[in-house]
Amino acid sequence: MDLIEPDLKFSPSGILAPQHWGLILAEGPDAGSFLQGQLTNDVLLLPVGQARFAGYCSAKGRLMASFVVLKHSAEKYLLACHQDLLPSTLKRLSMFVMRAKLKLTDVTAQYDIRGLLGTTADQACPALQSEVPWRTLQEGEGHFIKLHSAKNSGLSISRLMWIGLKDAPSSNALT
Repeated sequence: MDLIEPDLKFSPSGILAPQHWGLILAEGPDAGSFLQGQLTNDVLLLPVGQARFAGYCSAKGRLMASFVVLKHSAEKYLLACHQDLLPSTLKRLSMFVMRAKLKLTDVTAQYDIRGLLGTTADQACPALQSEVPWRTLQEGEGHFIKLHSAKNSGLSISRLMWIGLKDAPSSNALT
């Protein structure tokens, strides 16, 4: 059985450019409190410079989407999710904004997402090599997010996610 999805662009360098990820930007003074009421993880206690995994559930508790939530600043959050779920999730989240002071936007076209694996991850961001998962490091217009290591035959393989503006110098280096 082939576990590699055919639409993934993978290079031998250990850099993956997943085409199935999208990004939602939640920005405004009420972004944190709004997301706190909508997602399954505690967004208000998330410090700037960290990321978390969170889910978005229906009123019956069924998982509708899962996100990697990156707190970019006090009023700015990036939510990475599967691109197929992004339009319906964004529409549903937008229904509950009401008088909250925030804007939800699909920013997939403005950002690149990369996955880094093994020595490529270690060399690209040595500062996160010994950190715990979900720590982030901002570099220019991008953020490295330390993910849980992959385990293979007893070996621990480093994994990073990188989210950054398209055409930024750091984005061009990760191709």
